[in-house]
Amino acid sequence: MAFSDMYELLFSKKFAHLLLHKEFGMGEVFEIPYYPYGSVPGMIPLMSWMGIGPVYYALWIPWYSDRTPYFVVSHLCESYKVKRIANTEEEFIKYLLFEMLDLGINFDILENLANNFGIFNIKDLISYYSKYGHPNEVKGPNFENTKEILLGSNKNSDLHDLAGLEVEENKIEQLFNLNKPAWLTNENKLELYNHYIKQGNIKYAWLTLNSEGWLFSDARIAVAQMLNIIQDDVFNLQLSSWLEDNKEMIGGY
Repeated sequence: MAFSDMYELLFSKKFAHLLLHKEFGMGEVFEIPYYPYGSVPGMIPLMSWMGIGPVYYALWIPWYSDRTPYFVVSHLCESYKVKRIANTEEEFIKYLLFEMLDLGINFDILENLANNFGIFNIKDLISYYSKYGHPNEVKGPNFENTKEILLGSNKNSDLHDLAGLEVEENKIEQLFNLNKPAWLTNENKLELYNHYIKQGNIKYAWLTLNSEGWLFSDARIAVAQMLNIIQDDVFNLQLSSWLEDNKEMIGGY
């Protein structure tokens, strides 16, 4: 799915129901719109939650890759790592309902919300939850191992299309062995980013920007520089939104 299509989807009538969270009870759990706790450039936050630490539910756009956009959860206390939780809006809404089931939200509220989305039966969802609990990752016939979970079902992508924040630390050695890309090993991310920019390799610069080892102050410099290079209105909207959200953020990711 093209990003422009996903963007339209997010603001469709179906997703507009999320903005009515007071009526449906989602505001008792999620912060809508999201609170700017600090985020990474590759993530488009949709909502947040202050549980045991700030959590974002977001859209992740794999720019410069054949992979399609997907939904993620990011626990900021876990080094801003992102985990794929859904490939479609229906899966995303189901995941949010599982989160609400975990928190013991009233059944009538969940049923009202599910009915308003009109895409599934809440009783079936609760039956699944009673048997299996909360699904912790996207599962199904196209996601049989870690590599396929990370890349999705696209057969033209490889692991070098992944930013560091998309890969769990304990999976890096297993997945890449001795063939790790520089953005997973190089400690000076701003220097590596500038190296790729000088080469005209925007893809690798973007993957570097979305890997661990950045101060927010350096990331702002890099994002502002990329804004002057990229000739894509949608991508630039994502970059400028990130700059606005993180203009005073300290620390790093």
